[in-house]
Amino acid sequence: MKTLVNDNSFDSDQISYIGPKKDNTYQWNVIGKEDFKERLLKVFGMVSDAIINTLGPYGSQVIIDEYGEPHITKDGWSLLRRLRFNDDEMVLNNILSMLIRIAGPVVSTVGDGSSSSIAMSNVLYKNLVKDERINSLRSKEKQDLLIEAAHLISQVIQENATEVDKSGDLHEIYKLAHVSTNGNDAIAAMIQDIYNKTGNPTIYYKEAKGAETSYEVVEGYKLNAALIDPIYITTDEGNCDVTDPYFIMFDHKIDNNKYYPVIIQSALNIARNQNRKLIVMAPYISRNYLMAIAHDTKARFNAFGDSDVIYTHVSTANNVLADYFSDFSILTGGQLITEMDYEKYVEIEKYKEECDKEGKEYDGVKVHEFDINNFIGQSKFVSINMKDMTASGLDFKNENLYGIHMKKAVADYEAMRESNRELNRLDVKEYELKQRVSKLKCSMGNISVGGMTSLERQANLDLVEDAVKATESAYVYGYNIGGSLAITQAVYSILRKLKEEGKQDSDIYHVCSLIGASATAVYSLVLSNKYENDTDKVDEIIKESLKSNKIYDLVKDEYSTEVINSCRTDIEILKASISVVSLLLSSSLFVSINPSVGNGHGE
Repeated sequence: MKTLVNDNSFDSDQISYIGPKKDNTYQWNVIGKEDFKERLLKVFGMVSDAIINTLGPYGSQVIIDEYGEPHITKDGWSLLRRLRFNDDEMVLNNILSMLIRIAGPVVSTVGDGSSSSIAMSNVLYKNLVKDERINSLRSKEKQDLLIEAAHLISQVIQENATEVDKSGDLHEIYKLAHVSTNGNDAIAAMIQDIYNKTGNPTIYYKEAKGAETSYEVVEGYKLNAALIDPIYITTDEGNCDVTDPYFIMFDHKIDNNKYYPVIIQSALNIARNQNRKLIVMAPYISRNYLMAIAHDTKARFNAFGDSDVIYTHVSTANNVLADYFSDFSILTGGQLITEMDYEKYVEIEKYKEECDKEGKEYDGVKVHEFDINNFIGQSKFVSINMKDMTASGLDFKNENLYGIHMKKAVADYEAMRESNRELNRLDVKEYELKQRVSKLKCSMGNISVGGMTSLERQANLDLVEDAVKATESAYVYGYNIGGSLAITQAVYSILRKLKEEGKQDSDIYHVCSLIGASATAVYSLVLSNKYENDTDKVDEIIKESLKSNKIYDLVKDEYSTEVINSCRTDIEILKASISVVSLLLSSSLFVSINPSVGNGHGE
């Protein structure tokens, strides 16, 4: 192990303050172009050196001392987001924070690549900042040129990608997960098996309570709906298991107003006639109604030893959870009873009462009938506990409504994902929207990630997260050769085409050449972790890898097709690197509201 990082303090003794010249009478919070450029190079250099040590199978593990608890990892993102400079180097910390914010979306999209994006940014920035041709351009021209190059290269990377063979045994998924977990055979096999059983690339993962890592495939729909009282529990495991249940579902508060019990009783009568139980679901039940329910339930248990109506609380705390509930109602073939539906029902009942009082026969003309059968849902089985509910055998859905819900769920997720990519941000709502799409498929995998200690479980969770995102990305977009060489290959294709068009002297040809060289340099850094003093060997491997479209397996010492990654990994690495570099190249001043910027010592 080569690197020791303390989360509370990152040693920056080798960085001296670079502030205004001593003959500058006025101290202020502006750092000029040259000073800013020098600080950038120092930050890039230090961060890149720390990150590079973790790259590849021969990359070192890192000990992170987080508030007295040691945490061992090889994950570059875990290291990157914990790096800090001393408190008196706030400008350097601000620059570092900017790098982390731009690298973050790479992780959120494809699970890996933050280390490579920082390493490539460092190399590319150094190549561009000393290039006379690039320096002769205006800031806007530099930005436009880099963005154009990134767009061209990304297109070719996507075109060159190989689709995952979804009709086969999905060995590509195993290979991707194996690489992402640094060679963990067990986790790679779990993920491959989940894909084979579900065909669903979205996998839910969480930290287990014990040492063992396990997985399950959930067939059905899991919802944040819990029993309101443990009296309904029927199994030793704390579940209420019901076969062939009916559901009556409200999207609003219900109380003991005389009409709610009548609606529920109508549905219960239908269930009783078919010897089935009724599950009542609502986001909130009034205290008075809960008391009435408790009284009736105990009376039923005393008389029959069971209850044929089960009340549950459904979480609809935000729009995403509300959408989950709405999706569930559609999957059961039922409908949510809205407040508008309830008011329609009350209007009907009041009109009937008026007819009775006046001695008139109810004609059903004034208002449309409220048919409870239109709102009742069903499934073949449901298991409910004090935390959640899982329903399976959802074969009763309205296909048209289901199609509308699925289409909207996919559109919402893709819009949020694209927005987050453009703004370089991480957003938990994107994950929730992706979960919605996955849940609607009614078949998904769950991985419980274990470890001997909480720190080991967290380290393993980082690996699983990387693997889940990498495999999902490749399943959707395709995969290509690893080691960032897909970027170099794409650049070579573009250069050949530009040369054929007689544009070898153009600015776009020149900047693409620099990007390709920078991507190749990242691969050489991975190789150097094993062949540290053998540059000839590194050059030989790079040439052969590009020629054969195979990555050199550093563990087996052979060229292999087993080392692959999602094509989106390379695209996101490229986009992140271009974002960092274009921003820095076009910036000439750094202004900070931190008062210590004036002299570096807070005076």
